[in-house]
Amino acid sequence: MEKKSFKISRICLLLIMFMGLCLFAPMAAKAANPTEAVLEPNKLYKNYDLTGNGKKDKIKIKTSKDNYYKTVSIIINGKRRAVYKDVNDITVKLYTLKNSKPFLYLWLVEEDWEGPVCGIFQYKSGKLKQVVNCRNFFVPKNGYEYGYSVHGSDIKAKGNTMTVDFWLMSKTVGGMSCRYRFAYKNGTLKRTSSQTSSVKVNAAESTGILTAAKNIKVYTTPIGKKVR
Repeated sequence: MEKKSFKISRICLLLIMFMGLCLFAPMAAKAANPTEAVLEPNKLYKNYDLTGNGKKDKIKIKTSKDNYYKTVSIIINGKRRAVYKDVNDITVKLYTLKNSKPFLYLWLVEEDWEGPVCGIFQYKSGKLKQVVNCRNFFVPKNGYEYGYSVHGSDIKAKGNTMTVDFWLMSKTVGGMSCRYRFAYKNGTLKRTSSQTSSVKVNAAESTGILTAAKNIKVYTTPIGKKVR
């Protein structure tokens, strides 16, 4: 009877040891991204998830200077995923939504706010895919350009949405910014409306009033025919 009790106790001890090993066994490191993180050039980051698999990645924004301009390489886990040339100023930020989906904002400037790229990217199938292109955001299908020097001047992430303040030099009212909202849908960012939620015109900062050079018609809706 005593031998049987000893055998049962030994089995219980082995079970406890096994459970302990399961609890304290080393687990794959998981990344906990902040909502917004600035990525500085030529610095290796090891604690952020950029690929979207929940694990820590190695991220480096590498620059090489040739006379005045730089070449910028986006290196993820030791592999170059994007290369841009003729860059003078660099802004790179990592945004992460509430659902842990990461997005990379790149604004690479050459001169006068122009440059090779300005937009929001998502890592998919080993590539950085641009999901919001700030440069051609206001260029319709007919090719007419409403403004130039377009870039995302201010970006905020909240919940599973992102708001982008687009700055542009409008051909009608000069420097201005307008805000659009994007939400995470079907695996990526989608614009949620066709109209801006906020418009700010630099020329009206002091008085808050713009005066047209001549009489123009103002319509009640963007596609309507009723004049205000």
